[in-house]
Amino acid sequence: MPGGLKKVARELLTSLPVVSHLFYKWYRYRSGMNDKVLRSHIQHCGHTIDLRCGNNESLPVATVREMEFLLREAGRRNLAIDEPLRWAIEQFARARYGLRIEPMESAGESGGLGGGSADQAVLARVIRERRSVRNWTAEGVDFNDIRDSIDVAKWAPSSCNRQLWHVLLIQREEEKEAISGYFPNVFYVKAPLLALVLMETSGYGQSDRHFVYLDGGAFIQNLLLILHAKGYGACWLGFKGWDCMGNVHFPAEKRDAFYAHFGLTPNLVPISMIAVGKPAKVPQAPPRQGLDQIVLRDKA
Repeated sequence: MPGGLKKVARELLTSLPVVSHLFYKWYRYRSGMNDKVLRSHIQHCGHTIDLRCGNNESLPVATVREMEFLLREAGRRNLAIDEPLRWAIEQFARARYGLRIEPMESAGESGGLGGGSADQAVLARVIRERRSVRNWTAEGVDFNDIRDSIDVAKWAPSSCNRQLWHVLLIQREEEKEAISGYFPNVFYVKAPLLALVLMETSGYGQSDRHFVYLDGGAFIQNLLLILHAKGYGACWLGFKGWDCMGNVHFPAEKRDAFYAHFGLTPNLVPISMIAVGKPAKVPQAPPRQGLDQIVLRDKA
């Protein structure tokens, strides 16, 4: 069916509440979704609504019907309303019904913006001084530090506010041995902690599946910076075994063994691993390109 006719057919289908419910249940979301992905889809709709309202555009009927379907599904599951979900629901309520939901206070999380010269100097110093550390002392890591770092890293931007990142923390020697066959070299097994970063791919469509790596990279960079600020040395390792597009570069049985060993579902795709510990040796920074080599055009 040509693109134009397909769009018209979808608009007709989603204009009727009962038909739209069946459309989203049996076609759009026919593969099912867990609670994490359901939250992501609601946040995605909220983001779309926010953009539409910010541009003074009317709210498409299809977006209304989709949000109604997702919220009914959330109610059926008795999904807990956290802050990201609350924000998305507020966008819908404000755009659809003119309602405003009073924001809840977030414990320990400031909503204010910095921007002072001292803040800028500290941030610039942390960015410039971070290194890829491959040698660590025998000192262990404080798990509270790691959890706090992840809690800060989650404020990274993600496409349509999906936030579909997960971190598997690996510390036991037998678990390090199990993961060692999936990355080149083995120097990282000497690190006190390995943080395997996975992305939940079922929350992405076919046309934006590659955003998995953009979202994950933003989260990882935040995590690397805050770990450095806390005095840890970390090395970022890329994963090449299989990717979010369905390409598999390892034997299928090896991939299956990975998911079986760690008790994970195949919709969680590993994209990187971070080896973390107290640095025994901090390498010298390699030179960076000049600004003129990076900026292609800076004049109108």
